[in-house]
Amino acid sequence: MVLVQDLNKNTTTLNGYLRANKLPEPSFERDAPIINLSPDAPEEAQVAKEKLLDSALQIFQLVSGPGEYLQNVITGYHYMEILRWMSHFKIFELVPLEGKISYTELASKAGVSELRLKTLARMGMTNHLFAEPEPGFIAHSATSAALVTNTRFSDQRVWMTSIIAPVIASMVTAHERWPDSTAPNKAAFNAAFNTDLRMYEYIAKQPDVYKLFGRVMDAIATSPKSDLKHLVSGFDWAGLGKANVVDIGGNIGHSCVKLAEAFPDLSFIIQDIPHVVEEGAKVIKENNEASIANRIQFQEYDFFQKQPVVGADVYLLRQIFHNWDFENSVKILKNTVESMGQNSHVLIMDFVVPEPGTVSSVNERVLRSRDVGMMQLFNSLERDLEGWKAILEAVDSRLKINAVNTPYGSFMSVIDVVLG
Repeated sequence: MVLVQDLNKNTTTLNGYLRANKLPEPSFERDAPIINLSPDAPEEAQVAKEKLLDSALQIFQLVSGPGEYLQNVITGYHYMEILRWMSHFKIFELVPLEGKISYTELASKAGVSELRLKTLARMGMTNHLFAEPEPGFIAHSATSAALVTNTRFSDQRVWMTSIIAPVIASMVTAHERWPDSTAPNKAAFNAAFNTDLRMYEYIAKQPDVYKLFGRVMDAIATSPKSDLKHLVSGFDWAGLGKANVVDIGGNIGHSCVKLAEAFPDLSFIIQDIPHVVEEGAKVIKENNEASIANRIQFQEYDFFQKQPVVGADVYLLRQIFHNWDFENSVKILKNTVESMGQNSHVLIMDFVVPEPGTVSSVNERVLRSRDVGMMQLFNSLERDLEGWKAILEAVDSRLKINAVNTPYGSFMSVIDVVLG
């Protein structure tokens, strides 16, 4: 079986790298590292890990065969609900980080049935969520401990179980109620929470949820596959020389700071809504040297209005369009294009969903999961290349894609759009 040969080859490569650098081998034990391979590891090791995961997944699916498909699907559903149950009843926090606790004592502290706790915990353990070091006792595994001690993982766990899980379960309801709607307030989210508000509007009325969402978005934005280093390497910024960059919807300026540090000839205007602009101006001044801060300005702007900065060298739209349907995406881009100069670039940094089977199945699963997630939350989507071309054509027939660059290790691509 070729897959087994590939698995063995890439296991050897990955183990060789770990041993040569005196790094621990992957383990399920409580004290195992959260990340097995640093995102700064050489490309050879990263590729070996990705191919190893891909081979392992395909071998599992191949050996399982169609006859076990439904069994595996329902198992995955149970894992999600167990995660939700454990989070709701604070099981993660009540299990001590060191040592163990009896099911009897844990059930009493959580106010739950001991029998139900034991049943659900032992199911979770088949996915290495918690461990049973001796009969009648439960302890943390590497995974369950990370979901408590690592703030990023803990926040994502709470967000997934309290918001995303009910949204996923409401997709059929939403599509029966609004079968052809692309309105952002007629999505599975709206069916799940019985609201006419868009997700952002709904959670803004709940301060704790809004803060949680902000932390989750920050964690995603700073994850290795979303790292701003990919923005730095994804376009020939140095080739612009002295140039001005307009970062549309640029939040408090993380992207521009990273670019300013790497390219001293660039100056920036960050555009966003009023309260973000106010906060961003303070953050930039307080946290950066004058050589950076003096090259960054803020401007209040609604991207559904005409772009006020005319003839900028670059208009950057990073992770903007996936929140919006086709019609609104056309409006946003049209307002930008009308202010372009003949030599301006519009840089869209966003997901370009690959054609089926053109990337590893491990990566494709994640990308398509995000695509489905955008539909569930906003009635939006992640677009393939043809989807991006359709938006450009609807905005202005003169627009052409100059280049599409997907830096290694990045989920997102940089689409360089110019006037033809």
